[in-house]
Amino acid sequence: MQEKPNILMIFTDQQRWDTLASYGNTEIKTPNLDRLAQEGALFETAVTPCPLCMPARASVMTGKTNSALGCMENIYPRDVDNRETIAGILSGEGYHCQAIGKMHFSNTPYAESYGMDHMILSEETRGVRTASSQKSVVLDDYDKFLEEHHAWGWDKPTEIGYNEIKPLQAPLPKELHVTQWCGDRSV
Repeated sequence: MQEKPNILMIFTDQQRWDTLASYGNTEIKTPNLDRLAQEGALFETAVTPCPLCMPARASVMTGKTNSALGCMENIYPRDVDNRETIAGILSGEGYHCQAIGKMHFSNTPYAESYGMDHMILSEETRGVRTASSQKSVVLDDYDKFLEEHHAWGWDKPTEIGYNEIKPLQAPLPKELHVTQWCGDRSV
């Protein structure tokens, strides 16, 4: 019996093609992504179905257009059948599908899986900025990790999120940064 290949899908939000050395940028060092591109697949003519993170992710996961999903902006798509997503189909074929990082599949972390068997989430502290009290905040896995390392706080200023509009220096040591956290869990 032939062993099934491992599949690793890395989905970076709003990353331009020219921010990777594998596409010819000599000023930016991306050795790990370059190695993956060299050993895996490097798409030369890929185009995003939508230039916003949630609709793009929903379209890639379902294979449906954003208009069919009713997801043309950063809102949650309607009527997603987990069995008809790429993860649901692969899971049905015997793969164990795991999501690590920011998914934004639903308004509440862990409520929607898109067919994933397991999820380890960093949903950017859903509700922290709009919560009326600490008790109404739902901590995701990354928040819990930060809490365990005494680096998470209710009084965290909004400027130190990790997906901000303006570039900011991360206030956390690199071993606690969300990128390191996702990478460690992926390995």
